[in-house]
Amino acid sequence: FHGSSPEFEDLAAGSRITQDREVARVLSHQPSWVFVGDEGLRHNDTEPGILYVVADAVGPDDVTVDSDSVMEDNKEWVTKRPLAVTPIARPEILVMEFLTTHEIYQIQEHAGELTYERR
Repeated sequence: FHGSSPEFEDLAAGSRITQDREVARVLSHQPSWVFVGDEGLRHNDTEPGILYVVADAVGPDDVTVDSDSVMEDNKEWVTKRPLAVTPIARPEILVMEFLTTHEIYQIQEHAGELTYERR
């Protein structure tokens, strides 16, 4: 899966993909912060997004583990070549997932928590 806000048919080499639909759904909103906690994924953006499924067959030579990811091992991969994708949903932003500015500040204060700051 891949989550993004622009619509396209081919995912560029160097893009991130995941087998976790929820991760891709949240990242489709282009958040600058994602928090992985007991309540699940939370984030800080309200931009509409598009959830894609990778349409091409993907093998070990097509991806590499995302060494910059702070998510669980093998949760995100970086593509080595362009891949065809198909849009499958325009996910709604769930209010219960939204991180407030105060919550982001608290997360930054507690460095032991698992967070992802999108570059």
